[in-house]
Amino acid sequence: MVYVNQYGIAGLASGVNPLSIPLNTDSLSSTTGGNNGGYLITLTGSGFPLDVSLIKIEICQKQATIKTTTNIQVEFYIPACSTLTTEAVTVTVATLTNSTLSFTYIDGSGTAPQITAINPVSANPGIKGTMIITGSGFGTDASVVTVFLANNTGKIYQLPILTISDTSIKTGLPGGR
Repeated sequence: MVYVNQYGIAGLASGVNPLSIPLNTDSLSSTTGGNNGGYLITLTGSGFPLDVSLIKIEICQKQATIKTTTNIQVEFYIPACSTLTTEAVTVTVATLTNSTLSFTYIDGSGTAPQITAINPVSANPGIKGTMIITGSGFGTDASVVTVFLANNTGKIYQLPILTISDTSIKTGLPGGR
């Protein structure tokens, strides 16, 4: 877009072709995973916007949650899927759509971690504190586990992991947000 003071936006003269940036999807960091979803995948390609609100990724007729985007890479969370099948990964930016990549869902029920309790179940958002998540299958390596907390406006916060065992995760609640 070219804006000229006093005249406004300049138009294209006939015969001038506008700049066109294609939407290309080259690869996924993983093409197979459990149908329980929720894990982070990296999509590489080109033509992606820098604003996460301008890109949409759908798999299994569900919208993925976008974490970050650059013009050549998008990080997103795989949505859950009720079927065990290969699904197209549909990437949409404005009027451009690309569905050349696919993701295969496998049964994740035997390997998926299970949450059995969260304590406390509510907290004052202005006060720092801790939260303990109990369950099974969390592992003991905090570098491969991420805990998120979403508020009622849809904002998602990543919580620091203070301690972890296969049956318990203790996280910090930041407070003041």
